[in-house]
Amino acid sequence: MGSYTYLEGKAYFEVDPLNEANSGITDLDLAPLNSAGRVEFSADFSMLKPTDPAAGRRTMLLDVVNRGNRTVVTRFNDVERASHLATTFSSGNGFLMKEGYTVVFCGWQADAGLCHAQVPLLAA
Repeated sequence: MGSYTYLEGKAYFEVDPLNEANSGITDLDLAPLNSAGRVEFSADFSMLKPTDPAAGRRTMLLDVVNRGNRTVVTRFNDVERASHLATTFSSGNGFLMKEGYTVVFCGWQADAGLCHAQVPLLAA
């Protein structure tokens, strides 16, 4: 398959508090609205992607992390969880990489600091 590149960034989102699909989001109706009547928020993400896109599968696997716990690589590649991919990543059996997947880790946890989650924070 070839080598992989590690990236970190911030993703920006907005959701419609009136959309039924968002009804399960706690306190969404209390959040401030933008000019379009939507609630804006952001989340840090990290990504492992084939360095040569042409050699990849052109398919992204999204790991919606819970309190910083990345589980997709752990489960598919049969390896112990890495708290920070840039410094402690092990590919294990390499299944996802051999298959050419791009893996994105993203999640939003308002109380991450309060619950002592191991979530790398990007500098503003």
